[in-house]
Amino acid sequence: MCPGKTIMKEITPEPHNFSDEEYQMILGNGGRYVRFFQFMYETGLRPTDTYNLTKRHFSIDKVTGRMFIKVITRKNNKSLNVPISLAAQEIVQKTKGIRLFPMFINERTQNDAIQELLDQLMNLGHLTATSKLYCNI
Repeated sequence: MCPGKTIMKEITPEPHNFSDEEYQMILGNGGRYVRFFQFMYETGLRPTDTYNLTKRHFSIDKVTGRMFIKVITRKNNKSLNVPISLAAQEIVQKTKGIRLFPMFINERTQNDAIQELLDQLMNLGHLTATSKLYCNI
C-alpha cells in the first residue's frame, strides 16, 4: 500500500430481475435475437456465457428426461451443471446445427445484439439515454 492512497473495493452491482412486463417488452423487440434473449432469461446466464453455446454443452438425465447445461463461466472460471426450463430446452432442441446462436461470430456481432435491442427500446421510449449508459456492452 502507498501512504496516503485509498484503495477502493470493487462493488458488484445486484443483478436486475426483469418484471413480466419488461420480459414481454424484450421479447417483442428482440428481433432476430429473440431466442438469444429468451434463452438468457430462462437460464439466467450472462451473454458472455451464452454466445458460443453448442448442443454439446447439454445433457439429458435418462431417468427424469430433464435437460442440463454444463457451463464454465467466463467471469470466474467455475463449472456449473444447471437444469434448464422447458422453454430453454425447446430452444436447444429446435436449433438446427451445432451452435445455438451461430449469428455471433465475433465480439462485434455479440455487441450488435445488445446494441440493437437498446436502440429499439430507446426509439420506443422505453429506455432513456441515461439508463442506456448503465448497460455494459
